[in-house]
Amino acid sequence: MLKYDKRIFKSLFHFKSINHIEQIEENGNFPIEIHVTIRNKEIEIPAVIILDFLKKPVCSMKIGEVISDFELLYAAVDCFKNISLNKELLAIINTKQMREEMLKSSFIQRGNSRSNMELFYENVKYKINDYFYESREQVDIIVNNTDLLLSKMNDVKIILQQINDYISSLTVKEETKSLYFYCLQSFYEWLFYTNPEQFPSVTAEVINKYLQAYDASNYYKNLAIKQVLKLQKNYHKHLKMEGVHWQSPAPKVQTFYSETILIETEVKLLKNLGTHKRQIEDYNHYLRSIGHEPHSYSRLRDLMRNWIYFRLAAETMLKSRELIALNFENIDFENLRIVIEKGNKKQIVAITKQTADYLKKYKKFRNAYDDTIEEEKHYYRWMYGSVLKDKNKKEEEMALILPFLNDLERREFNEIEDALKKINEQIVFQKKPEYEKVKEVQSLGELRRERKELNNRFARKYAEVKRKYSNKLDENMKSALFVSSHSKRVNVNTMEKILNQLDITTEVLRVTRYKQVSKLQVSEPALMKIMGYEHKGKIKELEFENTLKMIEKSRIDFFSEKKIDELIKSMIIETYCKHLISKYPAINKERLKREVKEKYSHYDFSRSALLEGVFERSYEPLEVEKEMGKKV
Repeated sequence: MLKYDKRIFKSLFHFKSINHIEQIEENGNFPIEIHVTIRNKEIEIPAVIILDFLKKPVCSMKIGEVISDFELLYAAVDCFKNISLNKELLAIINTKQMREEMLKSSFIQRGNSRSNMELFYENVKYKINDYFYESREQVDIIVNNTDLLLSKMNDVKIILQQINDYISSLTVKEETKSLYFYCLQSFYEWLFYTNPEQFPSVTAEVINKYLQAYDASNYYKNLAIKQVLKLQKNYHKHLKMEGVHWQSPAPKVQTFYSETILIETEVKLLKNLGTHKRQIEDYNHYLRSIGHEPHSYSRLRDLMRNWIYFRLAAETMLKSRELIALNFENIDFENLRIVIEKGNKKQIVAITKQTADYLKKYKKFRNAYDDTIEEEKHYYRWMYGSVLKDKNKKEEEMALILPFLNDLERREFNEIEDALKKINEQIVFQKKPEYEKVKEVQSLGELRRERKELNNRFARKYAEVKRKYSNKLDENMKSALFVSSHSKRVNVNTMEKILNQLDITTEVLRVTRYKQVSKLQVSEPALMKIMGYEHKGKIKELEFENTLKMIEKSRIDFFSEKKIDELIKSMIIETYCKHLISKYPAINKERLKREVKEKYSHYDFSRSALLEGVFERSYEPLEVEKEMGKKV
């Protein structure tokens, strides 16, 4: 319903339906922008609905902070239901051009007889205040319980205000506050949907039902109830807890990963990295030439980061917080060690020569591309984010960089803005009935294409100037070993979430490494010294050299560079062939495989090559692909 400390929960009214559609703006493809007015008895609000196609249909809606998320979702569903019957919108979406755009994403197959609008409406995902409602069940629960929510609105507001006040008063870390908030929210949402008559009263009987029925770990459920009790106590509501049946936490299982699992995990990470790098090199040049969004360099950096993080976690016994706090300055490439200052002591961790070489290449990539990625981020935020569509935000962003512009840059911006103004005036003129009498002017489609090109030029220039003058790339980010796509130091939760998708954790990687080093048959204090945990004094150089030899002996026997190259190449070839076979079922499969193998014969997917810079090629489809395209 809301996010901790991000939005004040205000619910003044409820939308029933849209009153009328003012205007539909489209340029022959997605996204389509629809201006509507939503009314009920008390108030009316202008809103913008954007229909887009990001591999699947998306309906995004932003109205304002005066209403809650569930009302926004209900309004979006209700509005989309109404506008999907609009003749003007139907005429736009059911065109051949839109059909081609939907086919490109492989969302639908050729030969499907259903209309574009039917397919769009049945499969749409709703994006409310930048949050995706992925599952249809989630949408249905909120939409179907709207009347119930309205009847309990005062209770909901009081509880949420109490939660916000309680969480804000705590003197703990922000991460802990967020955890407590979601524990409380999950409990009260469960109570609301399963026992609305009881809501918001809490009794021992209600707590026992939650502990037995709620689908979560025992630790999480116990933590949620403890926070509920503290919240109740905070508002002088003391509960008798004698009848509460606390859930026993599951015993911790000290496990470790086999070498096979670690090798398979590395292959998955390298496959993701290799696939994305191939897409950038093969398609970006072509995508830019046709005015489409190219594959992201920021994503490429993230995939490199994920593999480097895994490699270090598997090779050292560093904790996740210690890993993400690393800077390039902590790595002694010459002496093959990581040196971490801890107060007046040092923690020295040995790394292999191979890992040190990979870290060098990763550092070289970061130095070469970090500025480009920052510029790319500003460009996409302007062109495809909220800036271009919001006049106020556009003015705010320009006001930030105007003091830094030189005369030439100022003149360039003014020229593009003047050209855009003229284009917009012509588009408005062509929408008038008298336009039919004028033959000499450009068509509406041509004008919109020209406007898009000018906006693209403006966004590129803005991104270049923003990176150059705003100094957003501070030295801390440049020196950090692991950064996020937002150009900030990545946090622990993000990295753990990425590893969890691969069914591993940093903690168990530490235990695994401990077991591997334990095979060296050394005593516990000596083992801690081997991995760099100093207790007294400094580690002697001779002892450190011996340590390096031991680390080399005990390290995981990952695949060789040649083996990795062959594996990743075969996976990418197989994926490419499957994609073309699904697109052209009648394609000659033997010939296709032969041509794809020939195309990728000179590609290098070894670890070292994947960490190198990017070379964007001109896109050239396969001969067999060209022939099938002509037949279709």
